[in-house]
Amino acid sequence: MLDLTDLVAFRLDEQRYALPLMAVERVIRAVDVTPLP
Repeated sequence: MLDLTDLVAFRLDEQRYALPLMAVERVIRAVDVTPLP
């Protein structure tokens, strides 16, 4: 029997990660970071 898990995949600092969907509470889109002097 095949056991499938839904995943949420994302990239952080050029590394790829994935978490089980059931462990995710919410997804927030990233915004551009503005450097300060």
